[in-house]
Amino acid sequence: MNNFKRFCAWIAAVGTAVSALAMPAAAADTPATQPKDFRAVWVSTINHLDYPNQTTTDPEELMAQADAILDNCADLGMNAVILQVRPCGDALYPSEIYPWSQHLTGAQGVAPEDGFDPLEYWVEEAHERGLELHAWINPYRVTRSGSADYNSLSSSNPALLHPDWVVKHTDGNYYLNPGLPEVRQLVVDGAAEIVENYDVDGIHMDDYFYPGTSFDDADTYAEYGKGFSSIGDWRRHNVDLLIEELDTVLHELDPDISFGVSPFGIWANASSMAGGSNTNGNQTYFSHYADTRKWVKEGWLDYICPQIYWEIGHSLADYETLAYWWADVVKGTGVELYIGMADYKSDNSSPSSPWHGIQAIQDQTALNAAIPEITGEVHFRYKFLLSVPGLADFYRTAYAAQPAPSEPEPETPAGPEPSEEPETPGLSITSRYFSRDAQGEWIQYADGHWNFLVNGQAAADWLKIDGTWYFFGQDGAMQTGWVLYNGTWYYLQNWGGMKTGWLLESGTWYYLLDWGGMVNTWVQVDGTWYWMNPSGAMKADGWEQIDGSWYYFYPSGAMAANTTTPDGYQVGPSGARIA
Repeated sequence: MNNFKRFCAWIAAVGTAVSALAMPAAAADTPATQPKDFRAVWVSTINHLDYPNQTTTDPEELMAQADAILDNCADLGMNAVILQVRPCGDALYPSEIYPWSQHLTGAQGVAPEDGFDPLEYWVEEAHERGLELHAWINPYRVTRSGSADYNSLSSSNPALLHPDWVVKHTDGNYYLNPGLPEVRQLVVDGAAEIVENYDVDGIHMDDYFYPGTSFDDADTYAEYGKGFSSIGDWRRHNVDLLIEELDTVLHELDPDISFGVSPFGIWANASSMAGGSNTNGNQTYFSHYADTRKWVKEGWLDYICPQIYWEIGHSLADYETLAYWWADVVKGTGVELYIGMADYKSDNSSPSSPWHGIQAIQDQTALNAAIPEITGEVHFRYKFLLSVPGLADFYRTAYAAQPAPSEPEPETPAGPEPSEEPETPGLSITSRYFSRDAQGEWIQYADGHWNFLVNGQAAADWLKIDGTWYFFGQDGAMQTGWVLYNGTWYYLQNWGGMKTGWLLESGTWYYLLDWGGMVNTWVQVDGTWYWMNPSGAMKADGWEQIDGSWYYFYPSGAMAANTTTPDGYQVGPSGARIA
């Protein structure tokens, strides 16, 4: 069934008629969680792009600049900051593995004065302002300015302690060799050190894996690449091992940690790889050997944050095409989709540029709100949010009250008028926040249940909030699990959002249409037919008699057609057995 689960993660929902339904097995009773809404800013520390303004060892100056950045982020409506804490094999915190960063104090290995710990300060002050703090690490880069950087490395830098781990690339820079098990362990240990010592909310990696196809690792491939048909497959395997190990180790240390990667926006073009996007740009699968799509399907990430740094309508890499492609990738996986946005391109001086002014960003933000799978936005980078005219004011408004996109209503009748907010004697409110579309406020009570208030009244029945459908009982409580509505079954995920597409529930696969209704008949998905029995459960692995004819289904659930079945019978193009 694992193979089918991976296959199903490829599948997008398609419409079909639904006949009378019988109730599936009851869903597990899981507590509702707050719907995701991640609004984050990258704060770059390399070459003091964002922090600090200039290198210094002065704690007072470092604290004052951190305060200003965090205050501004909160004022813009952000709820998370992604701080670059390891730009180049170094650290913005006291580490037993990496030396102090020259991008902080001016010389690698030199600490701030008076024992000041910048990361500890950032975490504490971010949390004081209600912001998450994610630690951004670059896994393999040793230098950014070639030999000049290399010659100034601290004697404690792992690149000097283990020169056999280092490769000089054709770009003139030095990188740790991802093909060495010792290097991967170093990266994992470095990330674990942060989680063990700091109350960070996440570990974040950007798009720097292998620096290019001409990476000089032939000797390493000869030693470790046996069994791989190409050096490319071996390189991708090495990065896979790193991501999978980070997922395991970080969540063992902190089950609530958020581990995510922000890759280049194109996994692969459809012309190069089955399942790729309808684009014609550079491909991280081949250029950085990062199989980002696989990481999502395997569930090795808590979120994926593709850098879609092109405008809507771009001839080679259309933002809209990629946004919907990534939405399909994450659908049904449980991995959150945050979009990396190119705020730095805004305010181009040419009136003919699509990036003249902030219209491109405004259009992208509106599109994101219309795609339910997109649950967050990350902006590159901090200083541009303040320096581009109109951008700060736009986010203050957009993140305080984002207009709801215009979308067709689901195929359900209108529900009754909202009821009065239910009385919850003895229950205190533990959380409350306004929706992005500004139509109401989420309220969570001490027993874990959620209400949604519209003009002070608790919603009942179906309601679309921030682009996602939710269902509320007549008592106003947000529902999870299976819901029977007008003779059709729907499934609400543990955070309340209506599920579409494939659903694995208690070991059984179900299929939910794009308007949420469960299928209990034939359904065709990506050209393959499946049979969902009257209870909605998918038939798999064997024969089934349907309307007087026999059909064979593989373990994946796919119907056999125009072939010989494993037990020797012939089935025709329709799938019906003929001999």
